[in-house]
Formats: sequence, structure tokens, C-alpha cells
Amino acid sequence: MPTVYRIEVGRNPVLRDDLVWSTLLDVVGAICDNRNCIAIEVLNVERVEDVAMLREMVARYERPIQDLTLRVVEIASDGRWVRAIDQFASGEGPEERIKRQCRRAVCRLILRHMHSKGMEVCLSVE
Repeated sequence: MPTVYRIEVGRNPVLRDDLVWSTLLDVVGAICDNRNCIAIEVLNVERVEDVAMLREMVARYERPIQDLTLRVVEIASDGRWVRAIDQFASGEGPEERIKRQCRRAVCRLILRHMHSKGMEVCLSVE
């Protein structure tokens, strides 16, 4: 069963959710366009046993993303919008470990960028 890392707009009493969502999409796009920042974040924080595999996992963030590496969710449900950035990690052994390292790194990057803009987002891992 895959692990899902989900980031959603948090409670921002002064800012409109549409503005925060748009900014979140911009931040995610910038990270995907500069995938090297993912590898740097992983290497700065976690122990990596296979740098070549790390490069392979980071390359999966190139847009357009063709798998469940990262998915933008925008659906109407019960009269409200559900908007989220989902990342999936599954598999086994070293590949799964590095996928999870990349997913955590992307979450940290998103949180750091959004918080630097004074915007709250929520992270859940299931």
C-alpha cells in the first residue's frame, strides 16, 4: 500500500484560499522546474546510500509528471473544493526508501517556501 503525502491550504484568516492555492501551485511548479533542489535537500538532511538512484527518483518530478510521483487534486465535494498536492511512495527496498526521502524533501521545501510568504499549509501522511 502506498504512502500518501498530502499538502493542502491551511487556515489563513487574512488571506483568501484562492490566493494561497495559486501560490502553492507556483511553489510546486518552481520546485519541479528546479529538481536539483530536491536532491540537495535530501542530501543535506538524510543519509543516502545510492546517489544514482536518488537522481533517478528526482528526475520523476520533471513536468509533465506521468505517474503518481506528484498529483494536483482539484475536485468539488459536498459543495466545497478539495484542493491538494499529493505525492505517493510505494515499492520496496532501496527504491522505496529513496522515494520516501524525496517526498519528505519536497514537503519540507513546500513548507519552507509557503511559510516564508506567511502562508499556512497542512501536511498529512497516510
